[in-house]
Amino acid sequence: FSAKPGLYNSIQRRIATLIKLLTGDHSESWQPVATYAGERICEKLKIDMIMAEHSPDASVFAANFLHHRLNIPWVIDFRDPMMRDLNKVARKIYRIFTLPRFRSVTGTINVNEFWSSQDEELFKVKSCVIQNGFDSDDFKFIKAGKPERVLTIGYFGSIQPGQHLDAFLRALSSLPGHLRVKFIYRGHLNSRIEDFFSQHHLKNVEIDSKPTVPREQGLQLMASCDVLLLLSLKNENDPYLVNGLIPGKTFEYFALRKPILVVTGDDGLLNELIHSGNVGRVGKDEQSIIKLLEVASIQKENNANIWDISYENGFEEQFSRKKQAENLVKFIESLL
Repeated sequence: FSAKPGLYNSIQRRIATLIKLLTGDHSESWQPVATYAGERICEKLKIDMIMAEHSPDASVFAANFLHHRLNIPWVIDFRDPMMRDLNKVARKIYRIFTLPRFRSVTGTINVNEFWSSQDEELFKVKSCVIQNGFDSDDFKFIKAGKPERVLTIGYFGSIQPGQHLDAFLRALSSLPGHLRVKFIYRGHLNSRIEDFFSQHHLKNVEIDSKPTVPREQGLQLMASCDVLLLLSLKNENDPYLVNGLIPGKTFEYFALRKPILVVTGDDGLLNELIHSGNVGRVGKDEQSIIKLLEVASIQKENNANIWDISYENGFEEQFSRKKQAENLVKFIESLL
């Protein structure tokens, strides 16, 4: 089922995908093994709850099968809305053929309040929010290098369509000449960033742009930055992005207790989260980004907290994976 060029292959894939709506996705062949293993486990242990993670659908079909076979309640853990990546026609087909097979679910789990409320409306069961969070063990041995003399801003990871890194780059290219900053980027668009700055010939902006690096190295680079950048993603025409979303790296930034700059803001989930802990600022346009960087640069020179941010009252701890696991246990127990 790998994508191959040609009209025949395209038609074949569409037909196969439609058929799979009745039985699971392209990992369907895994289901017999999973259900067999599940039955053998249930013979030896008392299982109180089955958890399926979507996607793949095959996991959900297997959990649904075991529920009907063994009368064990089950939940679905969504990391994203299950129909987010489908077009309007595919969503209608999915609702007709696939969703009815999930109606026996006892509860659902999602990563933010908005998507969780959508699940409750769709399935008519309780839903719980379990954020992606961060694992404290990942940060025990992270040691930042010697801090830079100039204000250092970092961005690490992918960039999706609809995220506006260009607004931040234009702001950097328009900074007053006396303001010196360094921008560190690690990701798949490194060559495009290098091209942008090679065209602008900026003397007061230093660029350190390279491809993706191993996770530990990326975390160490994050720890060396004064400010970490987040790119908002909001689409008022998308029912799943109308309130924006919270990128997974947000929680890694929290773990490092770093000031966060959001570009260009979403007036939704991300803004609310950043403002709730006073852990960052939102740059809605080029001029506001420049002003924020000017203030940050002055505070850097004076060895003061950037934008007076200090992560008071252990704000980040509520997003640790340990805390999220405790919340998950409470939710599961409430369903039993």
